This record gives sequence, C-alpha cells and structure tokens, in this order.
Amino acid sequence: MLMWANALCNENVTNPTAGDEYLHMASATQEASSDGGWIDQTAISVVIPTCNRSDFVREAVESALAQTVEVREVIVVDDASDSDPAPALADLGDRVRLLRLPTRSGANAARNHGIAQACGAVVALLDDDDIWLPEKTETQLRAMQARARGGIEACLCIARDTGGEPDRPLHIEDINQRLRVENPCGTSGLIARREALLAEPFDTELRRAQDWDLFVRLAQRGGLILVEEPLYLRRVGHERITTDSLRQTPEELYASASAAAHKHRAWLGEAAYRRRLAVVMLSYISQREHKMRYLAAALRHAGPRATLGVLASKFR
Repeated sequence: MLMWANALCNENVTNPTAGDEYLHMASATQEASSDGGWIDQTAISVVIPTCNRSDFVREAVESALAQTVEVREVIVVDDASDSDPAPALADLGDRVRLLRLPTRSGANAARNHGIAQACGAVVALLDDDDIWLPEKTETQLRAMQARARGGIEACLCIARDTGGEPDRPLHIEDINQRLRVENPCGTSGLIARREALLAEPFDTELRRAQDWDLFVRLAQRGGLILVEEPLYLRRVGHERITTDSLRQTPEELYASASAAAHKHRAWLGEAAYRRRLAVVMLSYISQREHKMRYLAAALRHAGPRATLGVLASKFR
C-alpha cells in the first residue's frame, strides 16, 4: 500500500543496506528533524516530483526500488496533477509514499517538499520520466565513500538517452571547472546528504537550469564530485523542458534560460558566462525554424567570440 503520512519515518530500521559503508560518516542512529519526525542515519530516500505523467512515473519508481542497495523509501510528490497518480503506484509496496501538493507549484517546490519530508540522511533525486540503472545508487555511494574524508556530501553521474549513446565524458577533475564548461547531468544524476539539500534548496524562482544552479551551489560548498559513468536513462521524444524550449522565441528563451547564468556570473567569470549564454541561445539550433533569429540573439547577448566558439563545437 501507499504511505500517505510520515509514519514510515518513525519506524526503526533493522536491516542496514549493503552500501552503508559510506554512511560511516554518520552514526547509525536516528536524529530528530525540524518537523518532529526522525531522520534515519542509515537510510536512503528517493524523491520523485511528478505532474500528469502517470504513464511514466511507475517505471521511474520501479527503477528506484530495484537498486542494488536498499532504498528506504521512494517519495513521489504530485504537483497537483489533473488525474490521481495513486492507481499507477498502488501495488508497489509500502516503501512508496505519495504526497500531493494542494496547488501546482512547480517541480522545484515539489522536490523541496519531498526532501523536507524524507526520512533518510541521504537523498537521491529522480525525475518522473527518467530511469535509473540498478547499480546507480551503489556506484555513487562507493565514490562518496572513497572520498569521505574530504567532506564529500553530494555526487553526480552522467546519463544516456534511451536507445542512444552515453553522454560524452570530459574527464575534467575540477568540478567547478566542469560546471563552467557544461552541466553534466539533470537532477536524476544527483545524490546528496539531506542536510546539504536543506541548506541549498532548489531555487523555485528559476524556470530553467535549476539543476545546474543547485550543482554550482553544492560545488561552492566544496563537497561535490562527479562519476563519469552513464547511470541513468533519459527518455526522449515526449513533452519535457527540452522540447518545450523548441517552441520558445529567442526573447523567451533568453528570459527563461539565462537567469541561472546571470545569478552565477561572478563565479563563472566573464568568458564562461558569455559561453553559457551562447550555449543557451544556440541549443537545438539544428531543429529550429528561423535559425538566423537565434544566431542573431546569441551574437547580441553572448558576443561573437562565444557564439562562434559554440557553433564550432557543434561541428566537431
């Protein structure tokens, strides 16, 4: 059955997970949370925001439950869907909790709500249209364990499209520099200490690049690493942020997608800032109508050097 309240947080855990070596940095006890529940220091919580995707969310939940390390709970936060997602999840067991927001607030608000309600000291994020490979969580936990003395509190991984090639690993050791070059993954590639995600919540004011914004803030805390292995699958060919951006005018694209770059302009440095603007304006340029309008907008906002550099990279 589905868990509709916080009762699961107050149960004792008797079977530590196979990946708990990493969690030696925390004691195997329970600590009180700010909302009066309990945070299990040996548990992994998964948070999945969803809205009108009952056809996809079940497979996402199943992939979380099928991890090679035990997942304590999967929290599905429904962002006021038009139809109830509960029937799609009803037979997946009592590790699945469905929380429903009363009004549509956006995926970032849904993620923040799920993180606040999580029982585990470690939280992994998963989008409702993505699918984890079975070893995803264990691989990232082991990478974090190997660097535990360095204060590591979060880990990313790369992905591949369903039926496609894996994302290209860049092998840039400095995570700050890696993030200046590109965003290595979406939120489905993130696993982190819950306390870090509470300190650095998703920015609900951003319409695009919310994941990159959070990764930058986690990197600035000094505790973020990247596993250059494709550990989750991205669905393609359906309605998502990337397809929605194809319908935006250059002006709309700049307004929605550049806010995160403006926010971190000082951290980026001027050259990387302009390159990021060029990347935004030239995204999916081969699939767009009126390509010259987007090229002109890139030249106007990012300048010729950054624009030409990004264009050249698309033909390599």
